[in-house]
Amino acid sequence: MPPTPSKEYFYNLTSLRGLASLWVAIGHLSWTVPSASLLLFFPMLRQGYLAVDFFFILSGFVLAHAYKIHIIENLSNYLVFCRARIVRIFPIHIFILIFFSILYFIFLLKGIVLPGVYNIRSLLAELFLVQIIPIFNKSYFFAWNYPAWTLVLEVWWFIVIIGCITFFNKFTKSMGLSLNDVKKRKFFLVIAFGIMLCLASILIFTRSSSFIDTPNFYNSIIRSCLEFMAGLFLYKAFLFKQFDLKKYHLYFIYLFTCAGIGIWFFPIPSYVVVAYWLLLIPFILISSLDKTSAINHVLVHPVLIYLGNISYSLYLIHGPIERIIAVIYPKFQNTTLNIISAYFIFILSTLSLAALSYKYIEKPFIGYFKERQTHNI
Repeated sequence: MPPTPSKEYFYNLTSLRGLASLWVAIGHLSWTVPSASLLLFFPMLRQGYLAVDFFFILSGFVLAHAYKIHIIENLSNYLVFCRARIVRIFPIHIFILIFFSILYFIFLLKGIVLPGVYNIRSLLAELFLVQIIPIFNKSYFFAWNYPAWTLVLEVWWFIVIIGCITFFNKFTKSMGLSLNDVKKRKFFLVIAFGIMLCLASILIFTRSSSFIDTPNFYNSIIRSCLEFMAGLFLYKAFLFKQFDLKKYHLYFIYLFTCAGIGIWFFPIPSYVVVAYWLLLIPFILISSLDKTSAINHVLVHPVLIYLGNISYSLYLIHGPIERIIAVIYPKFQNTTLNIISAYFIFILSTLSLAALSYKYIEKPFIGYFKERQTHNI
């Protein structure tokens, strides 16, 4: 039997999730409010979509820890997991979708049309998080609150994956087979990195980053499934022995990360850069979990932890705000002052609304669900 996971809360991963959400938000705004000087010094801004890959890997790791999903063990609380995913995702999603719908009609009454596809069918598709399914128009993918496309995978697809894992567990045990016999952490690390290497190889062989930066139903299913499984295998490796990295391991990771930042400043094909970052994500996660690493000491700062706590609200609320700025900003001159003002207003309003929705919507619903769960037990 593998060791039982601790009930510790990964504050460092919470902080990383917050920073990743902020990267996605600023990345979207950088396309709306272009700034040559800003992108010259921070060329990574426009590639905020890469944080989505981090979310998928992190979901596999965190859900394995939270619901005792060890990849290869029985999942007796599968229905609890399903309910928890729905309660975690839907309340704030519905609230922000209603908020955006009200804003849309207010702007429409004033004769201002926000960018996007707005009709009853696309609204219902997004309400039930089925907008990326091929039976709908491709434009529904980014119809109303466009960041919500990833929630389809975070809810329904991950529920399907865990259901398949549960069935696989029962089947392998009935055959007398079990990966529980594997006691080496390196085995699971190799699988996790092998999965990310496969994704990176797709980009290299196709000489295109469209598999990652141009999502559709099919590549999103493959991408999220592989990365979710990579996160599960990373957690399996973490179970046997926590990532107590040696100094030279950490130096290698820091050098690898700095190189990942540096290559944005050189005329390297985008698919190579994206492939590199796909391989970098597991290294960042591993180094953050090492309690002796410098990055761990930074990530446990209360401000970053709070940013992580409101990250889901931040991820969803930035979509409506970005679309409002997309309408308002072109009316002003593209000066340095206006660019700075746009970014400042965007970040301030996104963080403020995310904090409010977290406090009054997201947190109460999660607390209510946990209370009901405890009462039922």
